[in-house]
Amino acid sequence: MKQVKYFFLARMIKLFLQFGFLGSLIGISINILIFIINDKPSYKIGAFKFGDEIPGYSLKAALDLSIPDTISNYKNGTVNTYKYNRYVYDKDFSKDSLNEQTANKFITFGSSPDIKVENRIIANNVLVRVRSNHNFHNFFWLISSQMDLIFTALFCLLFIKLTNRYMDKDIFEARSFKLVSFLGFLLIIREVIAFMISFINSEIISAASLSTTSTISEKTYNYIGLNLNFSVEVDYGNIGVGIIVILLAQVLKQAILLKQEQALTI
Repeated sequence: MKQVKYFFLARMIKLFLQFGFLGSLIGISINILIFIINDKPSYKIGAFKFGDEIPGYSLKAALDLSIPDTISNYKNGTVNTYKYNRYVYDKDFSKDSLNEQTANKFITFGSSPDIKVENRIIANNVLVRVRSNHNFHNFFWLISSQMDLIFTALFCLLFIKLTNRYMDKDIFEARSFKLVSFLGFLLIIREVIAFMISFINSEIISAASLSTTSTISEKTYNYIGLNLNFSVEVDYGNIGVGIIVILLAQVLKQAILLKQEQALTI
């Protein structure tokens, strides 16, 4: 039987997907094993390193970083000043002697010197390491931190099946479009699970703020405002793409079935 066009390319893609599927399963297994053993956060086997040097579990969060425009050091305290007055201070140090005042600003490099970068930075999706004294929290974070690997394994498995159908010349069969529909469902389910994980995390840790405190005296040095919000927004783009993939798969499926019926009628 004659092979399909780009047969060898399809085999290479299938091999790459198989490695991705196997690698995801190995990563999940090792992370669970590290959780069970619980003696150190990472292991090195030959040239490969598994886990993280920092103990804990990876958790997605939204980052809000506010760098003060000026830092004024008075005799009895420090005042951070922001251009948009986002913070109100309980104490007024203006009557004290000003010892030192520093300014923070981003220096831009380029063809236009008139561009200014503001001192507030917002990142909607960052990874932080967390750990708890409660085993339930740690177990939940272990499972939730494996979601990316789990869905990577599912996507790889799905595309392996689609590649097999292409190599067997069955790609335009009605059952192949069920796999394409399942791809759309996976995109939607992934965001639904991400929302549920985000909601539970926001109940466990509502927010976190960076606090810089002297280990010798009782002074605090909050030179920057750094806040973490663990209620991460859902990627509605993936949900939209998932819905489009499902609808497109159904349209193509009906078109293929209609064409087959017309061929049988003729």
